[in-house]
Amino acid sequence: MYECMYVCVRACVCVCVFACVCVCVCVYIYHFYITYGLLSFTFYHILYFLPSLFPIYIIIIIITTLIIIVVVVVVVVVVVVVVVVIIIIIIITITIIVLTSIAMTTTTSPYISSCSTLRHLQYQHHHPHHHHHHHHHHHHHHHH
Repeated sequence: MYECMYVCVRACVCVCVFACVCVCVCVYIYHFYITYGLLSFTFYHILYFLPSLFPIYIIIIIITTLIIIVVVVVVVVVVVVVVVVIIIIIIITITIIVLTSIAMTTTTSPYISSCSTLRHLQYQHHHPHHHHHHHHHHHHHHHH
């Protein structure tokens, strides 16, 4: 039971750590976007001053590849987050199921009780006369 709780706590800690990492990544991306904006601004200035050096299609290819890379990274991050969340949910569900099953077996234990009742019935069936006689004798003695 304590092990299960420990696993749950550890999972929660992992989730918290992962959330912190996600936030850090988001902040980093935000900073990256700001710097990227500045870079693009300077890039446009370079374009404005040196149009002969860079043909437009190369710039378009570079921009598209950058966009594709960013999109792919974002998609991968989202997929990873979703998968991790699903795995955590599954783990928590399994833990809850295991805990409930353990609780059921420890508190009620229907299998053990049924076995004991069966044994009791068998015992009564095997020695009814002896038991009855002994009891009767005892009663008689007490009366005497």
